Amino acid sequence: AGEVALSLALLAGSGLLLKTLVQLSDVELGYETENVLRFDLSLPEARYSELPEIHGFFQELEEGIRNIPGVISVGSAFGAPLGRWGTSGDVIVEGKPDPGPANRPLSSLRAVTPSYLETAGIPIIRGRGLESSDNSGSSLVGVVNETFVRRNFPGEDPLGQQVRVTANLGFGSPTWTIVGVVPDVRTYGITDASPAEIYVPQSQMGPGSMNVLVRHAEGVGPLLSAIRGQVESMDSNLPLRNVTTMDALVSKEMAPVRFFLVLLSVFAWIAVALAAAGLYGVVAHLVSRRRQEMGIRLALGAKGESLIRMVLLETARPTLVGMAIGLGAAMVAGRILDSFLYEVSSRDPIVLFLAALALFGVATLASYVPARQAS
Repeated sequence: AGEVALSLALLAGSGLLLKTLVQLSDVELGYETENVLRFDLSLPEARYSELPEIHGFFQELEEGIRNIPGVISVGSAFGAPLGRWGTSGDVIVEGKPDPGPANRPLSSLRAVTPSYLETAGIPIIRGRGLESSDNSGSSLVGVVNETFVRRNFPGEDPLGQQVRVTANLGFGSPTWTIVGVVPDVRTYGITDASPAEIYVPQSQMGPGSMNVLVRHAEGVGPLLSAIRGQVESMDSNLPLRNVTTMDALVSKEMAPVRFFLVLLSVFAWIAVALAAAGLYGVVAHLVSRRRQEMGIRLALGAKGESLIRMVLLETARPTLVGMAIGLGAAMVAGRILDSFLYEVSSRDPIVLFLAALALFGVATLASYVPARQAS
């Protein structure tokens, strides 16, 4: 009974994590991750202190990378998804009463290059995106996400509205005119809700530290070495940091769940094997001690099937007791796993039922073999 209880608790935990992994695989991220290389680049302030210098560097960098064979598009952002960079501030809408610092809605501010949204696979659903003509000499414009619209313009058309975000990336906190709307994306983590966000031209905002995304054709050759060569040709003292792919970042987000799933699964199936072996041994021992009794029953006309049923019913009692204890333990263990679960209840009835059904099937089979031999 103890082995059955432990087995069921571990099986249920594995089932919850497996269902979580399936749920995570189906999450709509809002951006595309396939064939996207990513790295960080930070320009030293001592050599790049003015906004035109910073903008000019990234403009030339993207132009050079775009000419590398196999590159489809390239774009840069301060605060790309699943990264560590980003800034946020209070939102002030021009023409509306200011509710005061304590009641202003918050928004993340993303300084991006014109081709970033296209490279990341973030579509424009209203208005227009950011263009190369949106530079330091033109009107200050921004693109907001759907959460930004819901929080600041419920029931209103956000296009043409003017907003200011109290965040400074080194070149002030100006007022932006909203020219487009994009869908929400999972910025901070694949299980975290999207914050309100406004994307503004890096040429109008800075900064000198950016996440660079390069979308490339499948099976492309030594792309990274060509990119390093392009950076070195512009500034030999600039290292590429945190070189990775978007697929690798998403996989890293799922790594803790995957690790505990493998760990629990290994222990669960070892426990199931031990429980099955234990049940088989106990039933075989009991049957051997009752061999004479069973022989007399058969001699008096009992059917072999009735002997099998008798043994199975007797061994079902400790199995069912263990399963009842195991279900309680599984619910407690599920709460411990709560931090790893996503859109899955720690008391998910389907998972608990399937785990119990699988274990009951194994226990029945382990009891049936010696019972069949006795009959």
